[in-house]
Amino acid sequence: MSGCQRIDRRFAVQQVPADDWRRATQVNIAADRAAGFADAARSFLRTRPDWAEFREFVDHASSHEVADYAQAHRSESLAFLVLMLTGACDADCAICFTDRRKKKGETTPAERRRLLEEAARLGARYIYVPGEGEPTLDPGWWDFMDAVREFSLEAVVFTNGLAFGDDAVAQRRWRCSSEKALERISHYPVSFYHKLWSFDPALTASMLRVNPERVPFRRWNGLQLPAGLASMLEVLPRERVGIEVVIERRNAHEVVDAIAPFSDELGLSRIIELLQHNGRTLGRAEFDPRPEDVEAARELLSVTSCTMATCKAVVTARGFLSPRIAILEHQLPEPARIDEGSLWQLLHNTSYIVSRRYQLACLCELEPAGLATDSDTILVRPENVPPDGITSPGKHRGRTAATSSPHGRRTTVAELRAGAEPEGSVVRVVGRVLSAGDGRCELQDGPETLIVQGSSAPDRAQVEVQGNWAQGELKAQPGAVRTVRSIAVDGSLGPLPELDFIARPERLRSVVERAGAVAELRRELDAEGFLEVATPFLQSAPEMSQVSQCRLTLADGRTAFIRTDPEEYLKRYLTTGLDAVYELSTNVRDDPPDATHLREFQSLEYYRRGWFFAQTLDYAEVLVRILWSAVRGAEAPSSIRRVRVRDAVLEATGVDLADMACDEVAGLRAAIESAGVEVAVPPRLRGWRRAWIEELLDRHVCTRFVSITWLTDYPPEIALSARVQDDSPPTALRAELFLPGGLELAHVYENEVRPGILRHRYATRQAHRLASGLPANGPNEDLFRSLQVGMPPMSGGAIGVDRVLMAARGEREVGTGLLFARETEQPALLRFGARR
Repeated sequence: MSGCQRIDRRFAVQQVPADDWRRATQVNIAADRAAGFADAARSFLRTRPDWAEFREFVDHASSHEVADYAQAHRSESLAFLVLMLTGACDADCAICFTDRRKKKGETTPAERRRLLEEAARLGARYIYVPGEGEPTLDPGWWDFMDAVREFSLEAVVFTNGLAFGDDAVAQRRWRCSSEKALERISHYPVSFYHKLWSFDPALTASMLRVNPERVPFRRWNGLQLPAGLASMLEVLPRERVGIEVVIERRNAHEVVDAIAPFSDELGLSRIIELLQHNGRTLGRAEFDPRPEDVEAARELLSVTSCTMATCKAVVTARGFLSPRIAILEHQLPEPARIDEGSLWQLLHNTSYIVSRRYQLACLCELEPAGLATDSDTILVRPENVPPDGITSPGKHRGRTAATSSPHGRRTTVAELRAGAEPEGSVVRVVGRVLSAGDGRCELQDGPETLIVQGSSAPDRAQVEVQGNWAQGELKAQPGAVRTVRSIAVDGSLGPLPELDFIARPERLRSVVERAGAVAELRRELDAEGFLEVATPFLQSAPEMSQVSQCRLTLADGRTAFIRTDPEEYLKRYLTTGLDAVYELSTNVRDDPPDATHLREFQSLEYYRRGWFFAQTLDYAEVLVRILWSAVRGAEAPSSIRRVRVRDAVLEATGVDLADMACDEVAGLRAAIESAGVEVAVPPRLRGWRRAWIEELLDRHVCTRFVSITWLTDYPPEIALSARVQDDSPPTALRAELFLPGGLELAHVYENEVRPGILRHRYATRQAHRLASGLPANGPNEDLFRSLQVGMPPMSGGAIGVDRVLMAARGEREVGTGLLFARETEQPALLRFGARR
């Protein structure tokens, strides 16, 4: 694969510049808006923030102004026309999606001439002729060539080349030799993609499913080539000859090892693609290349024209408009033939064409799968590689696109509940039956549900219902409920967390909201210039904080420590010169879990060079509110109280930490006893001032909070890595955010980056760990080397994602949106329908 890169190797005329694509697309958006299809156009424009000025025009200009714009620029609206000449073919490729038959009512030379003239007036530069059949079999072939030349177009034609390599076939087809035919063709503006599926004659014949005698090969430049391709290379200019190859299981290795290098060596245009799952291949995988074959060929795959759907037109052999090349007449729910109006009118007044114009995924596969009645039909591997310079605004996210058919538009429960379908629509919906009885059932899809009247289906089964949508309910049509799959939900499988979500599908909303919340966090941080980075999950140095850390023995006998937080590694990123970094990390602490603690939890941690404590504190509130607001119906706190540790302790207990007598352990202990405050410091920790202050905070201060509160200005003993202010008494630039009742949500601090001071604090923390009964942990020496290199002043913090979402949803148990939050706990005996 040396030298084979994914670049656009199609013919030059096919490589439409991004600016031309944008200009043509905007004309079509205006025309569709003027024709009454504003929603389709606006949905597409929402994905193009770089088109703000044009979006403003479309949204606020009058209908007449938009229509005038479309009319004035209609000559720039079409990049190219796709035209199938005939359905007839003299090969029978097993992987072809067509039936190789000539169709009744195929377009006439006169109809094509009119169509090409219209396409040229709309700005089309070339005519793309793929194979619904073999184009050179069409009796109007030379008339088509004449029309292409007359209207100053270029043609790009796909051929199996059989007529160009066999004089007998050429005589029957054109009444001349193949050499004479090519000589005549050389005077037309046409380029050819010749099928080259193998250099092996026997394999080529097998793939074309024809007698080997009908596929002559001959020596050309030291190679065995199909005779038609060899003749083209001898007669036509090299820049007008290309190859087309479909990768399937039998030829995958040859494409990578021989065919692609051959085209590179000769400088041929080429299209290399995976086989199309449609027609005869829909739901069949026997011809699919193996995953390793696909991976080996990935960089060779050609760009596609899926993203050009906004400014191309596709016409089938019988003259019907289609949204894509491989969506044929029998698959069109709204047939529109070219003799029913001008091409411009049909393109902008056929709702099916307009709605699919802005769906830039591989509809050639998605649409047929959506229309299939076999529930086992699958798409093995849709591929969409957009052209260079054109970014697909919408990406297929795994759900088959909603499609229309005589049997009803396929949609989802969520789309119906959101008002996507008008009253009285006939629709098809797939979902799980939650409960059934009395001629009705409740249908569930994710967190959404709706009532279906007139249905009969097994309880808990997945079904497809066809019916009429009206007044917030779906009325099933007689016999139009099909069981897709029955589900075992009787508890016989034993404890399984999925069963609880099946019983209460509303819990799935938390999964969706959690994903949205994390995405919002990323958008905010990225917009503020933070760079998302990754830190080791398995760390070489242990953690110095007051938590129990999981460790494991590696294969080479060394010990690794599982991350409790990414703090020390994130700060080292800033030593390299980065300005701001963050990580949404999964961390593990081996402390006993309870309703508000998880062994495995997710946090957001971030640091910025040069930020002061006050800036970090303000920004932490921004991030907390973003998380909180992502929960539907939750209102983030309008204001968050801030109180210094000294003031909070004094108010709750009467003990003044600023009293000089409290600087020493004995004085603090005496003040606590004098105030009559009950504390319970373990005997081994009674000599630690830190232990007495923590006991006051945990038992008497934080538990009394009645609103969400920042506790700020901590005593230095409870701030391992924070910079200490020279106040009287000294306080650390650290803060923690608490819920009413005392549950911590976040903490922020300004960092101490002087290695000598930090090493002294680590030694003190080590002594406290030992007194607390925790094992001795040596410091992370790489951290101190990073400090010596020159770690910059910085500030940052951490937010407990799980706890903030719990608080926003008003829940009492942490883990909202996580199906496997307590995977390592002793599993509860969950039965279907059981509630925690």
